[in-house]
Amino acid sequence: MVSADIYNIVFNDGDINLIPDTYSECNSLFPMIITIDNGSVYGRGSCGPTQLSYSKISGPGIVDPGDFTLDFGPVIGTCTYVQGTLSTKDYLVDDVKVFPNPVLKSEKLTIQLKKSEHASLAIFDITGKVVFNNTYKNTSKIELDVSTFNQGLYLLKINYENQALFKKVMVD
Repeated sequence: MVSADIYNIVFNDGDINLIPDTYSECNSLFPMIITIDNGSVYGRGSCGPTQLSYSKISGPGIVDPGDFTLDFGPVIGTCTYVQGTLSTKDYLVDDVKVFPNPVLKSEKLTIQLKKSEHASLAIFDITGKVVFNNTYKNTSKIELDVSTFNQGLYLLKINYENQALFKKVMVD
């Protein structure tokens, strides 16, 4: 559950499904400082393995904890929360399937979209570096060769139907 009040924002892994398992991985994805839509600034507290938290530094804080927008910076970007959950996740989670996960270097990672659309795909390593980036037109299935990827944890960002979805992907 995402909990938020005027002073604190706490994300549990089940809510956003992209909190890495280690502090160093979490630290590379989530910035120390975030801003919310009214200009309030929050500083990061805990980060991984199952929880991410921020506390208010300045500004009025979250006026409506059930509906706010925050900016996680260049890797993850802007996210909107409605009723305490990531609205883009609720919108896309049933529209996009990523498998197998974990994926072996000898296999292809498959991204199955609900319908044929334009989509863009970016993959980040644990340092936040983009290791793959491509745009696809009128496709419902993307097969990605991961044989050149190092073994480890990656963050997959799929832009589809004007929304963004993030998934953790493990390459073995």
